[in-house]
Amino acid sequence: KVRTGSLAALFFVFAAIAIVIGFFRGLFSLIGLAFTLFVLFWFLFPQILAGRDPILMTVLASIVILLVNIHLSHGFRIRTFFSFLGTVAGLFVVVLLSYIFTHTSSLSGVGTEESMLLLWEVKTITDPVSLFIAAVILGTVGVLDDVAVTQSEVVGEMLDVDPTLSRKDVFFRAMRVGRHHIASTVNTLVLVYAGAALPMFLLFFSSSTDAGTFLNNQAVAEEFVRTMVGTISLMLTVPFATAFATIPRRDR
Repeated sequence: KVRTGSLAALFFVFAAIAIVIGFFRGLFSLIGLAFTLFVLFWFLFPQILAGRDPILMTVLASIVILLVNIHLSHGFRIRTFFSFLGTVAGLFVVVLLSYIFTHTSSLSGVGTEESMLLLWEVKTITDPVSLFIAAVILGTVGVLDDVAVTQSEVVGEMLDVDPTLSRKDVFFRAMRVGRHHIASTVNTLVLVYAGAALPMFLLFFSSSTDAGTFLNNQAVAEEFVRTMVGTISLMLTVPFATAFATIPRRDR
């Protein structure tokens, strides 16, 4: 069956709502989305398929995507640049944690049929573990952007209202907002990952005798590491982004 017509209609509805509700911000976010797709399809995917290091290529692509999208969506201001710095700090936390826990959990990177098929069909891909880590990084980047921008905007608004506030006062006041953001976003992130892997979870859960057996399955363990690494990185990005944003400045 031909699905392109229905997919095009869905994207039109998506774009229209983004512009109607977001106005120019919505329009700029669509331009940013187009840039993201450009980086993915014309840089990241070809580089990985050509045999380049998936982790390095994903980090480079993520930094470029963040640099352009954050400024395009939220304005070319010093405040926005500090949001970018906070997100990059969170990005390197993702890289570090995903590398550590992928290896300590003895994950092979071939927990799904797609991963095994890719390894079989594409001869240039020889390290499925690096590919798994790259997937974790890429899947977490967008959420880091969200929390970093929010914290930077909160700090910026505080400084606009009262520029005499000390850096310490602003940091702790902004972190109160950040804790609420963490509480809601962490739950959202877990549900997103669980929803994406729901058929697989149900398949292995139905044949598992206990929680230990369920979690010890390769595919389930990969999703567990992906979720936990993303969530930890998200929580750590909040204080990082807040600290960057509280560097004394005048945003005029």
